[in-house]
Amino acid sequence: MAEESHKKGELSLLLEHQRELREQLQQCEKLIFDKESEYLESTDYGNVVRGWDGYIDRYTCALQARPHLAHACMHAHRCHSLLPWL
Repeated sequence: MAEESHKKGELSLLLEHQRELREQLQQCEKLIFDKESEYLESTDYGNVVRGWDGYIDRYTCALQARPHLAHACMHAHRCHSLLPWL
């Protein structure tokens, strides 16, 4: 009986630890998503994900012809975050 009670207590501790780890993971994923969004939105003329076509053409009318290059933070551009944090 005491052993069963001990196992239940141990299981309870493990489940609590699992919950805490899930919360930490969720916070890390949110931070990664936010940082990635910040990077993608702050690099108007190019970045390592989209390339630097906009940077090369920035003094021409390329951004007017291709407005999707300016502040485009599309899901396809994400490399590190997979969850749709809104």
